Amino acid sequence: MDDAHENAVSSAVAYPPGPVFVSPFRAGTTSVGAALARLGYRDMSWVPDLFSPEEYRLISAMNEFVQRFPRLRTIPDSTQARLRACVAPLLRDRMAGFDSASDYPMGHEAVHPYLRKLAFPTAKFVFLERERDAYVRSVGRHLCQMADNVYPRLWADPALGEHVAWAQYEGWRDTYTRLRAEFPDDVLLMRVTDGWSELVPFLLQHVDATDAELRAWWSEAAAEAFPWENRSGDVTDDACACADDACACADDACA
Repeated sequence: MDDAHENAVSSAVAYPPGPVFVSPFRAGTTSVGAALARLGYRDMSWVPDLFSPEEYRLISAMNEFVQRFPRLRTIPDSTQARLRACVAPLLRDRMAGFDSASDYPMGHEAVHPYLRKLAFPTAKFVFLERERDAYVRSVGRHLCQMADNVYPRLWADPALGEHVAWAQYEGWRDTYTRLRAEFPDDVLLMRVTDGWSELVPFLLQHVDATDAELRAWWSEAAAEAFPWENRSGDVTDDACACADDACACADDACA
C-alpha cells in the first residue's frame, strides 16, 4: 500500500473506539505497535518522560490501590468516580493525538489497566502471551543492560531473575484474564506469532459493519506480511554484557 493512498484513506475513515493499549514488554509489543501503525493508528512508542516524577508517584500509588481488587467492577462506584476524576484528565491529556500505545509508559504496565479503563471506558487491550523460557531470556537480555538500577544486580543470580520475571508476567496475565472476563470484547490475549489472524478480527468487531472503506483498507494491509521487530535472533550476545562484575549475567540467562 503506497503512503499517499494510506494517508488519504486514514484521513477519511472513522476509527473504532479506543485507544488500544499493548503489553507486556519483551513479548512482541513493538511488532504489534508497527502493525497498528500500518492499520492507520497513531501509535505512541517509548516516551520515558511522559509523566513528571510527581505524576509517576501518583500513578504508582493508584496502581497499588486498584490492584487490591480482583475485578474492576468490585471497586465501589463512588471510589471509581474519585479515581476517574483524579487520573482521567492526566491520561487523556497525554494520549491526545494518539490512537494506541505499544510501549512504556502508556503501553506495557506502568499504568494499571484498571486505571486506563477508568480513564478510557472504550479502551481496548492486547496482551501478548509468550513461552516462559523465551520470555525470561528476553527480559534478562534487556534488563542486564540497565546498569543504573537494580535489575542487573538481580540478574547476577539468573535463577532469581527468571523467577521474578516470570512471576511478574503471570501476575500481569492474570489481571488481563480477569479484565477480559468483565469486558470480553475489549481484551485480546494473543501471541505475536498469531499476527493479523487474531489482531484484525479483534479490532474489526468494533468497526461499524457499514464502514466498507476501513474494512477494505485493513483487508489490504493484512494481506501483507505482519511486521516483525526486535526479534531475539537479531540481538547479539554483546548486547547482554553488563558494565561491571556486579552486573555480570550468567551465559544461560542471557542466551
